[in-house]
Amino acid sequence: MSLFLATFNSDKLSNIQIKRTLNYKNSNYPKTIKWTDKYFVIKILTKKNIGDQFFLNKGSCLVFFNGLVLSDKKKKPLTAKQISKLYKTQGIKFIKNLNGFYSIILYDFKRKKIISIRDHAGVKNIFYSLSDKTISISNYLSILYDSRIIKFSPNYETYLEHIVHGNIVGGKTISKNVYQVPAANFLKFYDNKLKLLEFWKLQKLRSNISLQKKLQKFDKIFKKVIMDWVPKKQEISILLSGGLDSSILSKLILNRNSKLKFFTAIFERKYQYNETNLITKKNKKIKKRHKFIKINEKKFCNHLVNYIKKTHHPITNFNGLVIDFLSKKISKEKNSKIIYCGEGSDELFSGFDRYFEISRKFKKTKNIKDLIMSKNYLNVRRFKYIKKNFKYKIPFSRINIAKKINEKIPIKKYLILDQKTYISPYLDRLDQSSFLNNVEIRPIFMDKRIIEFSQSLNENDYGSFCSDNSSKTKMFLRKYSEKYLDEDISYPKNKKVQLMIPSSNWFYKGELKNMLLSLLNKKSFF
Repeated sequence: MSLFLATFNSDKLSNIQIKRTLNYKNSNYPKTIKWTDKYFVIKILTKKNIGDQFFLNKGSCLVFFNGLVLSDKKKKPLTAKQISKLYKTQGIKFIKNLNGFYSIILYDFKRKKIISIRDHAGVKNIFYSLSDKTISISNYLSILYDSRIIKFSPNYETYLEHIVHGNIVGGKTISKNVYQVPAANFLKFYDNKLKLLEFWKLQKLRSNISLQKKLQKFDKIFKKVIMDWVPKKQEISILLSGGLDSSILSKLILNRNSKLKFFTAIFERKYQYNETNLITKKNKKIKKRHKFIKINEKKFCNHLVNYIKKTHHPITNFNGLVIDFLSKKISKEKNSKIIYCGEGSDELFSGFDRYFEISRKFKKTKNIKDLIMSKNYLNVRRFKYIKKNFKYKIPFSRINIAKKINEKIPIKKYLILDQKTYISPYLDRLDQSSFLNNVEIRPIFMDKRIIEFSQSLNENDYGSFCSDNSSKTKMFLRKYSEKYLDEDISYPKNKKVQLMIPSSNWFYKGELKNMLLSLLNKKSFF
């Protein structure tokens, strides 16, 4: 886990620009690498030796990356030196052949060009600020503020978008002077011109092979993905919710690495049904290495405030805080710095009831706004309690993304829209937890091979909407899990509740309510 802050000016850097870049410090990342010339300055921070993540050749380029970069052809981890060679021989085209979760910065000395690349799924983030002929880039938003390179300037339009949708699309943020590189895009700053270019797109696929052959094909792909992402002998951890996704991961990763530890969050509220027990009771290896981590109301509220202060991010949902809480506990475990989770599978294999409800609605109305607003139309209704004549205009960037999706099957169109708008900001909270706790969180369902395979599924592979308005979700994944899990895990009688935070009770009756009221009484730009 490493941080970087870089500033580039095509004419010449000022002393204050160099100073603010190099003076940034973070006590959790004590080891540093610095480089500067007249045009470019970078500071890299890490907790241990940087290893193969950094390469410098003054005659060609400087390369640094955070995360793990895989070659799309050989499926092996790449070093910064190998990335520089690919750039030298293939130019910018080498990006198309990358897999993995990463943020890359590359400085071309000869051409005085900055290139920064964000992975295909958007697991790792890249933020930048542009002013005149100067661009500052970092892999974490808080670094740009803490270094005093920029000041926060609230963007009320995007903040409203975030409140309604839970995210912001199109590269904007809640600050007017900060932007983010969208998933599967790279930034190029050259000759005082900035360009954002998409390097990977979802391909429209159809498969006429039988379900059994699809399951066999997925099994082969999934096992290979786990082989590429999971080290054999290193201590590793997994966030075990007890649901389908994390249970499959637990079973398959355990077959490769016996040093796997399992962690589950529980709350003060006592649930009669706990799906985590289904897999821990039936697998002695998992039960032996499994821990419950209790989160009470007071700790959660304190954690919420600290999280926002340290990340400078609005909260997309409270589940992100649970992951951060668990990551903090896991980071204290000896030698256990890689964490796996099942995030992303719902958006690929239709794991939410809303996919069936909203796509059925869209099938009748043919109104693209029904897909864009999804269940968030309820948030707009809530605003009308505050302001009766409140009207919400969907940002053009969202409409543009939706209209470009060339897919006729409603549920598939909806899933692709979520993959382009919802999943990347949702996954970003994993990266924020990585940053705060100096761990590496890997949502391996978001590997490029699995995403591409999911595009080959047909409408019947996702599930169905029942007459009682319930839905059978993730049917393909459930069918696949039959090979590895017991029936009551693949097809549970009750819905998963393990990560359902009792935030409503806390808001109406307890600490969360008092905390929010005290903050609202203070001066705030909101």
